[in-house]
Order: sequence, then C-alpha cells, then structure tokens
Amino acid sequence: MKPEEEARLSNSTAWMLTIVADPSLRNHKKSIELGRRAVELMPENPYYVHTLGTALYFAGDFAELASNG
Repeated sequence: MKPEEEARLSNSTAWMLTIVADPSLRNHKKSIELGRRAVELMPENPYYVHTLGTALYFAGDFAELASNG
C-alpha cells in the first residue's frame, strides 16, 4: 500500500472511531493510534492533523493536545 493510501485509510478510520454516533463503537485509543499514523505519514495534511486533534479531544487528552497545539 502506498503511504498516501495508508494515511487516508488511517485517517478515515480514526475519524469514524472518534465520532461514531453509537458510543459503544467508539475507540479512542485506536483512533489516536491511527490518527498519529496518518500524521506521521503525511504531516503536512491539515485534515489528518485535525482528526488527530479531535481524537485527542474526545479522549480527554488535553495535555497532549495542548503540547502539539
């Protein structure tokens, strides 16, 4: 898989795991992991940075969110 494809898939999955309507399907730990991977692969993509920030916010990890501001 190309890095761009992996980043896109990681980001999409992270977003879904963060905002899915059914709380029982949310997985903040996995969404953060996937969000980090997307940003690692394509750090210049603002959408991927936004997804990671949203995942950190919903997980309540405000310290990391603030440090990566």
